[in-house]
Amino acid sequence: DLSKVKNWYDGYNFLGSNIYNPYDILLFLDTKEYEPYWFLTGTPTFLLELIKEKKYHLPDLETIEIAKSEMDEFDLDYIDLNVLLLQAGYLTISGQKKVGYRTYYFLKIPNLEVKLGLTEYILRMLYINGASTSNRSAIYEKIYYAIADSKPEDLQPAFFSFFASIPVDWYRKNDINKFEGFYSAMFYAFFAAQGFDIIPEDFTNKGKIDMTIETESSFFIFEFKMKTNSKNALQQIKDKKYHEKYTNRNKNIFLIGIEFDESQKNISEFECEKQIFS
Repeated sequence: DLSKVKNWYDGYNFLGSNIYNPYDILLFLDTKEYEPYWFLTGTPTFLLELIKEKKYHLPDLETIEIAKSEMDEFDLDYIDLNVLLLQAGYLTISGQKKVGYRTYYFLKIPNLEVKLGLTEYILRMLYINGASTSNRSAIYEKIYYAIADSKPEDLQPAFFSFFASIPVDWYRKNDINKFEGFYSAMFYAFFAAQGFDIIPEDFTNKGKIDMTIETESSFFIFEFKMKTNSKNALQQIKDKKYHEKYTNRNKNIFLIGIEFDESQKNISEFECEKQIFS
């Protein structure tokens, strides 16, 4: 199980030294079960409040760059949220670069334990606390099998049910339903909480894919838009030929365009096509 253990508990990097979380390893050897042991030792309530307050775009967790000068800030009134996540162990350093006299660090989520634990906690405590436990479980299951079994059309009813379960009081305190970033962040959180490999803001020579998921058999290319946008989400994927980046990988490619309605606070259009190669 070494590769699986590594995926779960390794990944902390201190500019050259990759290390495992020793607390996790001890508990794993004791129980022989894969669980987010370290994450469950404490509830990061203050971090989640900052994420909510700052409307943090969750997919940005995959692509963080920060100056070295910002890393030494400890005043909570001024500290960058990414630095706080690093100091708390939810991010780690993946590399560095120099631009002139300045040093920049690249940050990332260290391992599967943190990725699953953090995103699921955010979903549970901030966004789906109005849904029953049985409904939450059903949504998780539908989303997982829609991707794992390459049936992306099954995502539409699952996510429609999810957005419908968010309490209306939550929107009275926030204007998040007006922003495409909120909806794409929720898709990211669900996919990340399932452990899927995600590429947010996936660059191509024609533009930027909002989100790509890769499995052993398939690629799923997502484009998200608000209903007020004049461009159709699926048509943009086709016009930009985003799929061409992956045509030589011998996998299925699914194009998924999703549009959201601010007034309905939910999905207004869901289109899905499998790319056919002649």
